[in-house]
Amino acid sequence: MKLWLKYLAGILLGGALALALPPSFSSRPDLVFLAADIATRVGGYALMLLFVTNLAASVFHASEAHTFWKTAGRTILLDLLALVAATALGMAASRLAQAFPLSLPTDQNMLQVPDPQSMLKDIFPNSIFSVFVKSESMLLPVLLFTFAMGMALAHDPVMARQIVPLLDVLAKASSFLNAFVAEILGIVLIPLVLASVLRMRTVIITPGSGAFLWMLALAAIFMLGLVLPLAYRMLGGRTNPYVLLYAMAAPLAAALVSGDLRFAAGSAFHHAKEDGITEERTAGIVFPLHFQFGRIGTAFVTGAAVVSMFHSYSRAGMTVTEIALLLALVPCAVLLASATFPGTPILALGLVCLMLGKGFETGAMFLLPLAFPMSLAATVLDVAWSMYAAALVSERTQGSVPRKMRTFI
Repeated sequence: MKLWLKYLAGILLGGALALALPPSFSSRPDLVFLAADIATRVGGYALMLLFVTNLAASVFHASEAHTFWKTAGRTILLDLLALVAATALGMAASRLAQAFPLSLPTDQNMLQVPDPQSMLKDIFPNSIFSVFVKSESMLLPVLLFTFAMGMALAHDPVMARQIVPLLDVLAKASSFLNAFVAEILGIVLIPLVLASVLRMRTVIITPGSGAFLWMLALAAIFMLGLVLPLAYRMLGGRTNPYVLLYAMAAPLAAALVSGDLRFAAGSAFHHAKEDGITEERTAGIVFPLHFQFGRIGTAFVTGAAVVSMFHSYSRAGMTVTEIALLLALVPCAVLLASATFPGTPILALGLVCLMLGKGFETGAMFLLPLAFPMSLAATVLDVAWSMYAAALVSERTQGSVPRKMRTFI
């Protein structure tokens, strides 16, 4: 049975439960949210082990084959350019929609935004052993440590001969564990769907927020159905982009329900490898780099949110200087937010507001009630681009071609 059918069955069952429960159940959702939190943890259970072992082994083997810098360089360059382009598209979509100004929420819950300087310091902790202690909330320190270990092993292959076989075994074992988690996500999705429905019921819709959500939903569909496939072909993609879109149906479903990249990333890695979109060694490099440097969905949503925030402060149009400043600040904020888990658009928006200063420090409060639907749209586009980017890099470096559609998992 295709995995996307299993995921669809879980989503439909969760939706049916959400419709069957009485409205009074929404006032006491603690049990559902507990089950959803456990489900999210199960979905990302093998992710860090998968990234650490596969990145270290892939860096070593790619360095031995003299292809590492070509693969990593193309991935990072492609992701950074896509990050800026997605920011510009998000800002343009929000500006063209001419949404109503947003209103500040009536409750006093403040958005807790980490200090950017502290976040930069945490990337290089005082003790290297604390890298893994913080791995639950910080992605980049673990990736840097793993990359350094892979390069160190490649520097002296004779010395590494005793270690690399063990690393390969651990990488293969983590892939098996991740495959098992991906197979059971259909069951895990049931409480997540139920929790997502309850969260959406709590979103307060005003004329401004309703217009913003409609704009965001239509723009995300347009990006997923037209812009990303077109960009893939324009950048030299050799496969029918809609075949790839079908291959990523299951990870996209997981992203749409959870809004959490940790939950959907393992499924995306599994599908890219098993459907022949990328070879396992290339996936071990491309996917960790992408989830740090290529969060184009987060950039797109943050760019749209920034324009709506500006419009809420003042009806006056943005100047060319302000647009250029935001085109630089939003990608930087997304890169900084991506170093953490989950690295949501509302966090990136909060970082943009801190960088702007001049009275904008609390500007993210306008979008705080919409944080969850913003995360859903961002995660879907993040996962979609991860698959397209992996396909582009693999086709350029190894000439890989996806398997036939009938053999997709």
